[in-house]
Amino acid sequence: MMTRTQNVTMGDTQLFEGTRAHKKRIYLPGKYIVIFGVFPALCLMAMVSFYWLDKTSYQPTVAFEQRENAKGQTQLYYPMSEVVVDLSPDLRGRTSYLKVVPSIAIDKDQKDKVAMALDEARPIIAERLSLFLRALSPDDFRSTEQLNYIKKEMTRRVNLVLGQEIATDVVLEQLVIQ
Repeated sequence: MMTRTQNVTMGDTQLFEGTRAHKKRIYLPGKYIVIFGVFPALCLMAMVSFYWLDKTSYQPTVAFEQRENAKGQTQLYYPMSEVVVDLSPDLRGRTSYLKVVPSIAIDKDQKDKVAMALDEARPIIAERLSLFLRALSPDDFRSTEQLNYIKKEMTRRVNLVLGQEIATDVVLEQLVIQ
């Protein structure tokens, strides 16, 4: 039996002397303001800021170098990172290594059109050039005609990656065979 001073709790209700007294549920409008007002506003601001950042003017990660070519014309050069590959064995069976630093020559008029394309394709270009160079042997670098062929083939492969005739030449800044 219950006495008058005893309270018994059962779930959400309490029993007082044999009667039920219900707890009142308190609705807070603040949480609804946060859920339906502040949170969507923050999401909208985040989406607008990401859209705005995406649409800002594009700045290439590497600046073009402006030089005059052999014909006296001003040309832009897009420097690539160095490529180090192991060459296929020579006639005596020895393995050699090649270190080359290429630069891609483009026309001065095409700078704005190709800056973004070159930056996006940079890793693919480096891969294609290294795959091509890896198939060569040290004997392939002996004569000027062979070097001209290698440069033309590298230019062709760069243009294949870019999908159009952007590169006019590939200049070999450094060429070391060890």
